[in-house]
Amino acid sequence: MKPVKKKNPLLRHKFLILFIIAFSTYFVVTVINQEIKLRELRVEEVRLNQEIERLNEEKERLEQDLKASQSLDNIEKIARSKLKMVMPNEIIYVIQE
Repeated sequence: MKPVKKKNPLLRHKFLILFIIAFSTYFVVTVINQEIKLRELRVEEVRLNQEIERLNEEKERLEQDLKASQSLDNIEKIARSKLKMVMPNEIIYVIQE
C-alpha cells in the first residue's frame, strides 16, 4: 500500500491569500479608475452646461434681431439707408461740401 499524501493546508491558504490580494488589488484599481473618469465627466458636464447657457443667450439675441428686422420701421430704415429708396413724391437733397 502506498501512503496517502496529505494536502498541505499551508499551501492551500497561500493560494487563498494570493487570490484575495489579487482580487483586492483589482477592485481598488477599478474603483480609482472609475473615480477619475467620474471627475472628468463632471468637469465635462459643467463645460457643456456653460456652452448650453451661452447658446441659449445667443439664440435669444438672434430671435430679438429677427423680430426687429421684421418690423416696418426697421425695413424702412434699411431701404432708405442702404438701398437709397424714397417714398413717393419725396425728394432727396444731397449737400456737397
